[in-house]
Amino acid sequence: MATLTLTSLSDLGSGETSDADSTMEAFYSDGYGDNSFEIINGRLDEDNLSGTRPIGSSQIKNNALAGGRMVGSTGNIDYFSVTFPELNTDIGAYMKVPGCSISFFLPYDCSVVMFTWSVSGNSTQDYNSSGAVSTTDVAELKFYLDGTFPNNQFRSFPPSHDKVTSNNPLQAHRFRIWSGHHMEQDMAKGWHSAYIGFFTNDDMTRFRIRNMKAIWFK
Repeated sequence: MATLTLTSLSDLGSGETSDADSTMEAFYSDGYGDNSFEIINGRLDEDNLSGTRPIGSSQIKNNALAGGRMVGSTGNIDYFSVTFPELNTDIGAYMKVPGCSISFFLPYDCSVVMFTWSVSGNSTQDYNSSGAVSTTDVAELKFYLDGTFPNNQFRSFPPSHDKVTSNNPLQAHRFRIWSGHHMEQDMAKGWHSAYIGFFTNDDMTRFRIRNMKAIWFK
C-alpha cells in the first residue's frame, strides 16, 4: 500500500469550509487511488511488510490462490446405438456422460487449471478367439473443454462381446478404465465446462464408476 495522501482534506486552510464531495471521496471512493481511505481496504503490498517476517499460510485466505470442484457417480448407465447419430462426424454425435461432466466458475484469471477424470465400462462390440473384430462398430470417448476437443484426448472401448462361445458373454478382462488428465494455461475468470463425450454405433455400452475434477491456481 502506498503512502496515503488525502489532498482533498490536507489542502484546507484554517477556517475554510470543506467540500462535501471531496470529503466523501477522501473517506471512501473506489478507484480514487492514494487520495482515499479506500486504499486501506486490502491493498497491502511489500511496503507494509517486515523483511524478516514473510507471508505465511496463516495470512492467506482460504481459496484465495487455488480452488477446485469435482463430480462423480457410481450408478451404472447404459447407452444404446439408437440414441446416437449414424456417424461420429455428425453434429452433436458425442453425448455428455453424466457423472463425468462438470460446470465450474473461476473466481479469477488462472495461470493453470488441471483436469483429471476416470471413467470405466465396456461395450457389446463383437470379437472372437482368433482376434477378429468388427471394423465398423465403435464405442469412443473424447474429453471436451468449453465445447472444444483438445488433441489426443481420445480413447475407445475394445470389443468385449465374445460371439463365438455358446452363451456369448461379455468378457470381464476386456473391461476398461480411462484415467486421464489435461492441463490448461491462462484460463479467464468466468464459467467453464469440461466433460467426457461418448459416441457408439454398436448395440450397447455400459458405464460404471466415473468422475471429473477441476483444480485451478491463480
